[in-house]
This record gives sequence, C-alpha cells and structure tokens, in this order.
Amino acid sequence: MIVLANGLTTYSEKYITSGLASLISTLSPFFVLILNLILGNEKLSIKTTLGILLGMFGIFLIYQNSLSDLLNPEYRQGVFAILIAVLMWAIGTIITKKGSENSLTMLMNVSVQMIIAGIILTAIQFILTPTISTENWSLRSVLAMVYLAVFGSVVGYVAYSYLITQMSSTKVSVLSYVNVVVALFLGWLILDETITSRIIIAASLIIGGVFIVNYKKVK
Repeated sequence: MIVLANGLTTYSEKYITSGLASLISTLSPFFVLILNLILGNEKLSIKTTLGILLGMFGIFLIYQNSLSDLLNPEYRQGVFAILIAVLMWAIGTIITKKGSENSLTMLMNVSVQMIIAGIILTAIQFILTPTISTENWSLRSVLAMVYLAVFGSVVGYVAYSYLITQMSSTKVSVLSYVNVVVALFLGWLILDETITSRIIIAASLIIGGVFIVNYKKVK
C-alpha cells in the first residue's frame, strides 16, 4: 500500500495532472468491491453499488475537464502507473482487512509497514537519483513535508488502518471520497477558490454516496 500504491501515485504525478490523478483514484472503491466479490468476501449490495457510483459521479463532475487528458499520448506512462497504484491500494486494503485479526496490535502493524516502506522507498530513491540537491529547499517546503509526514501519513494511515479493523474494506475505501470534499472546502477557506453550483452538487453526491454505503438502521 505504501511502496506500490503511494509510491506509484507520486511517480505518476510527474507525468499527469493532479486532476486526472484524482479522477482515476476514484476507481479504488470499485476495485475493492470487485475483488471482494471475486474472493467471496462480500455479496453484491445495491446500497453499496449505488453509493460507489454516486461518489464516482460526484468526483467526475469536479474533474470532468481532466477527462480529455486520458487521450493525451504523453500521459500514458503516468496513467498506467496510477492505475497500478489504485489496484495495489485495493489489494493492500483487502489483505490488511484479512490480517486485522492477527496477534500484532494495529499500531504495531502500521509501524512495521511504515518502517519497511520507508527503507525500500529511500533505497529506490538513491538508486534512481544518487545525488541529493538541497538548493531548492526552503522552510516552507520542509514544513510542508513534516506536515504531510505527520498528518498525511501517520494520522491518516493510522485512522485508515483502524477503520479497516472496524468496518468492511469496501465501506472504508468509500470513505476516501470525503477527502475531495475536504480539499474543496479548504481551497475555499484558505486559497479563496470559487465554489460553483456544480461543485456543490458534486459534493452533495459524494457525501450522499458515502452516507448510503455506511448507513445502518439503529434497532
């Protein structure tokens, strides 16, 4: 999940736009659902399928301008890389769910994964780029890296891993759709980005899809 999924996602964005990357990433819950159906882990549910489709359509409305990028020959390498990344994340999610009942604690599982992934990714980086250039480093870039390491990696990944132990892998993967809504809100709050009626409709569809998948009647 960290080496192949996150690593290939970062690699793919050297060649494709972030909008296209976000659009393709919406396939993750769909991949998780299909794999679970093939492996017999879950039964096909109308509620789950409808929720996934609503979320995907909502994100499509936001990033529909990036759809034409799929036809750009220069983006093929990046598109292929992120498709593999999304598939690896889906497979990793299912494996994590299967292994959530082992003797290790959830935090120990996450720690081992991050340590091993960090060593592998660092080794790959030194193989691909032996020399490190610090000329473009700044206080802002270093703080951004620290923020992503703490909140984007540790906090985010721990939360995801915890949810895997509590819910089905398909439901947890659908929750990632909320990231787009949060990003849109922060863009409006911090960067003064414009919120259009289309974005509001899209955000409503995404939240509605997540709600439908995770809704459960209280007895």
